[in-house]
Amino acid sequence: LIDKPVHAAFPLWGSIIDDMWAIEADERDGADLVGSEWLDRAVQVWRSDGVIDNHGKALDAVEGGEIQGVFVHPRQHWVGVSLCKRRSLLQGTLWLLSRRLVPFKEVERLVGKFSFVFSYRAPLRSIFMKVYEWLEKRRKVKAHLVDVPADVWLELLMACSMVGFSQFYLDAPWATRVE
Repeated sequence: LIDKPVHAAFPLWGSIIDDMWAIEADERDGADLVGSEWLDRAVQVWRSDGVIDNHGKALDAVEGGEIQGVFVHPRQHWVGVSLCKRRSLLQGTLWLLSRRLVPFKEVERLVGKFSFVFSYRAPLRSIFMKVYEWLEKRRKVKAHLVDVPADVWLELLMACSMVGFSQFYLDAPWATRVE
């Protein structure tokens, strides 16, 4: 299945290590919904092989559910990190940029969070050219508090301005593959 393109219509399914998901749309021309049945069968097979499922993470027929840290909008059909989490990332980054000296580990954490958020609009990852170079150099020095250079500061600010675009649309006519 990995070598085949994603199905062009709902239902969709996926798996990451021991987490599975299925996404369906209620308006599938009267067809029966099958996502819950698929997942139930998969869990039964996993259990027979000794894999323990985490029932606490199970979502069934949930509108606007979050799967593995990713929000699936129920009506607009976009997928990405929730707007609330993106807002928190934006606020945290602007706070950090307002400081003269900042903990190096906090900059690393923010860049890691941006990398996850930007995975839902892959071209945005290219914003961090100077940031990645600077992080690599600073890791070798092992400084605790750092002064963020102007070019790194500017890329972090640019990332803030783009965080609202970090999503993709499941029903966009040009989106033939989910990455």
